[in-house]
Amino acid sequence: MDLIDTYLNELEQVIHDLSRSEVNAVAEALLENWRARKQLFILGNGGSAAPASHMMNGMDKDTIVAGKL
Repeated sequence: MDLIDTYLNELEQVIHDLSRSEVNAVAEALLENWRARKQLFILGNGGSAAPASHMMNGMDKDTIVAGKL
C-alpha cells in the first residue's frame, strides 16, 4: 500500500469513528452562541495558530447574514 492509500484509509477510519452526536452538540453550541450574539475565541499557538485562524475566518464568512439572528 502506498502513502496516499495509507493516508486515505486512515482518514476514512477517523471519519467513520467520529461521534455524530458530539459533532452535532458542538454545532448546536456554536449556533446557540451565535444567536445570543456571544463572542467566540479560537486560540492556537505555534503550529496550531494557522488552523485556528483559518477556522475563525471560515466561521466569519457564514455568520454575517443581513436581517438574520
